[in-house]
Amino acid sequence: MTNIVLNLPRKLRKSIQHNAALSRISCEAFVTKMLEKNIIPAEQVRPHLVERGLLKLKAFLERIPGVHVISFDQNHESFWWIKFDIDITHPLAWQVVQELGFVLNYISISQQLPTVFMPVSPPPYLNGGPEDYS
Repeated sequence: MTNIVLNLPRKLRKSIQHNAALSRISCEAFVTKMLEKNIIPAEQVRPHLVERGLLKLKAFLERIPGVHVISFDQNHESFWWIKFDIDITHPLAWQVVQELGFVLNYISISQQLPTVFMPVSPPPYLNGGPEDYS
């Protein structure tokens, strides 16, 4: 194992120390757990699959009513992003926002997905329409 020395901002260092103490583990073990959750092992990275999947995702999103993909890219081999617009004048816009908010943030039963879609939404059947939130 290779040692890495990091100079962290004071607030971040205090937060790591606090959370490690709450978890009753060392700071090193806490940071290792955090990194393992967020970094894909190099042997599992297949850049061509990410690129191909991103193109399929773009095509899928563009089939959703009122959605227009603005741009997308890979930050490096395993991380990607996609930016899209939802036409709020489309009659299905509110349902599209709710469905995407629920599916992208909460659909996995076993673990939280590594996605972030804003705004977030509870299951669509629990929501009213946009007039309920003016």
